[in-house]
Amino acid sequence: MTGKVIVAFDAYGTLLSTESIAKQLAEYFGHDKAQTVAATWRKYQLEYTWRLNSMSQYEPFSAITQRSLKHALREANVSLAQSDVDALMKAYDSLSIFPDVAPCLTSLKSKASITAVVFSNGTQSMVSNSVNHSPDLAPHASAFSDIVVVEPVKKYKPAPEVYMHLAERVGKKPTEMGDLWLIWEYDLRSYPPALSDISTPLRAIMPTLVPQREPRGGKHFSKNLAPLGPDGEQMGMWGEPTDKKDESSEEEDSSEEESSSEDDKPQKQDMTREERRAAAKARKEAAIAKQKARAAEPGDLPPSDSESDEDESDMPANPNHTAKAAKQAVAPTASSSAAPAPSKSKDTPVSQLSRREREALEAQQAKERYQKLHAEGKTDQAKADLERLKLVRERREAETARKKAEAEEKAEHEKAKADQIARQERQRELQRNKLANKKKGKK
Repeated sequence: MTGKVIVAFDAYGTLLSTESIAKQLAEYFGHDKAQTVAATWRKYQLEYTWRLNSMSQYEPFSAITQRSLKHALREANVSLAQSDVDALMKAYDSLSIFPDVAPCLTSLKSKASITAVVFSNGTQSMVSNSVNHSPDLAPHASAFSDIVVVEPVKKYKPAPEVYMHLAERVGKKPTEMGDLWLIWEYDLRSYPPALSDISTPLRAIMPTLVPQREPRGGKHFSKNLAPLGPDGEQMGMWGEPTDKKDESSEEEDSSEEESSSEDDKPQKQDMTREERRAAAKARKEAAIAKQKARAAEPGDLPPSDSESDEDESDMPANPNHTAKAAKQAVAPTASSSAAPAPSKSKDTPVSQLSRREREALEAQQAKERYQKLHAEGKTDQAKADLERLKLVRERREAETARKKAEAEEKAEHEKAKADQIARQERQRELQRNKLANKKKGKK
């Protein structure tokens, strides 16, 4: 395959939708639970491979897939018989493809300069069954010239040995790695932090394409393939990296830094993260000190230590807030702090109360009468509660008596058994003594 461009497609999650297994899971648990189990199944499937890599161990992907299914079932508090688990494992060989896969593979068939292969963590049996017998993928099986799996290496992606095995399998030398392209639905930035160090060296020697898919499959697989550079940035079609902003400097730069002249930018870029933080903190403290030193005027907002804007001290006062308005605003506050107006006395004759006040008074009196009767146990609710409490007590007493009787019966039974064992032991001892006496008499 020297001189040709090799495109290596990941199988599960790129060509085949692992979420499509939810259709079979729904026959057991319903749609919503099936979606959850399918997503958890895939999560543990990947996590097991990463953990095995970190421990320098290997298990076949079919065993990992079945263990991940059982793990997902336990997490969802559901269970299946082993026969149902075997049926789901068989269904895993017939996963649906994403909607954008068919037109992409059809287009690749007409390009003689590009050779496509399948490159998967799956076992040779699993991937071959999916490519050759899956109702969705089998019609496009001729688009692939080979199926490359990780079984011979005994490691999983993203171990570097796996990609070296792929290059050797497709006939690419180390100097030709630029002609070997990887296509997968997830990029290396989604891997655990412990594996992030694999990202840069891998992209440095081997181009990577990530389909820009929408949630649950997406579309336009063959139109939105963005090459990624060594640092994970998107590149142009011919490898020109796009301009990249320093995210850390954006987080630290304040509005004052953004408005500064371009002559100061090289000097600020040379500052370390700690220096930028210290400078930002000093500016913040200076702004707070300036704000406190300035005399308060009508219309000023109250000071707040939690404000992070550096130019807050230069904020103009609200022109609608005048000294007269400020004085008017104080009056309600003073009046509100005064003691509330005394309410009408309970001794006020009912005839002098309004209808609303009479209804409120009657409701309050009725509530107090009910509470008094309830405390005395004369209401229906109190009687029902007492009856229920009586039943609970009787049930507890009966249970306690039953347990006591069982314990006594058990103790008597054990005592009788012990007495019986003691009698049998005494009888055996008497028999042994008789036999011993007979032997002495014969002598």
